[in-house]
Amino acid sequence: MASQLTDKMDSAYCMRGLATVAGARDEPRRAMRLLGAAEALLEDAGLAYLAHETTNQLHHRVASAARERLGERAWKEARDEGRAMSFEQAVEYALGEIGADASPFT
Repeated sequence: MASQLTDKMDSAYCMRGLATVAGARDEPRRAMRLLGAAEALLEDAGLAYLAHETTNQLHHRVASAARERLGERAWKEARDEGRAMSFEQAVEYALGEIGADASPFT
């Protein structure tokens, strides 16, 4: 059980880093899917306070830039898609096994 918790937490932090890379590569939809997946993983691990930490400036900058590029509706949609991914889907998406703009649910 502790191993699964650690896997989810570590994966969530990696996904946040990859979201930053996606934002820098002008892939705002991918960035928000990854941030959404990271939030959900942290919440699932019982670490909701880390999922929404307002002190994480990098997370905030990536999310804000994606919101500006996508608009509110598409931003929320991409975030919700990331949050709906299973752990396995999120990892596959983060690793690029699912295309950057492809839906992980097809």
